[in-house]
Amino acid sequence: MKGTSCLVTIIYPGFNLSRSMHPLENNLLHAYYGFQPLTAYLSVNYLDRFLYSRRLPQTDGWPLQLLSVACLSLAAKMEEPLVPSLLDLQVEGAKYIFEPRTIRRMELLVLGVLDWRLRSITPFSFTGFFACKLDPAGAYTGFLISRATEIILSNIKEASFLEYGPSSIAAAAIRE
Repeated sequence: MKGTSCLVTIIYPGFNLSRSMHPLENNLLHAYYGFQPLTAYLSVNYLDRFLYSRRLPQTDGWPLQLLSVACLSLAAKMEEPLVPSLLDLQVEGAKYIFEPRTIRRMELLVLGVLDWRLRSITPFSFTGFFACKLDPAGAYTGFLISRATEIILSNIKEASFLEYGPSSIAAAAIRE
């Protein structure tokens, strides 16, 4: 997959979440775990960057689900004040259930492939800036940021993280 955009469906435990993420699925992630939208975005970003650099032995089944759980766990550890246990990240409906030590080993593999660079600049880093530029009085800034967040998450399937700059994605979402 090196050099190509990763257009795969990622199975997060219990949810289909990925390049085909729908705002409802992000709401499910938020409702189930209480996660911020940035956590969902980062988990897909980590997975996309991993698959850009490394090929999985098979593109569906347990390796992809394990990678998905590991990326979600890493994103949660980076952004969330309270992170569920590794067993709790694997909700009902998951096809495979992994032991915590297996997930931790996959996390280490992901960290190695990403050179431990998890502090990604995301479109969320720019939405506040662009919203203030568009609405200097601040009357609609909250609405603009909220709407841009919905647009960014619902278009993950359209915009490869590796193809467009985060500021371009944020500007397009704010202007939408």
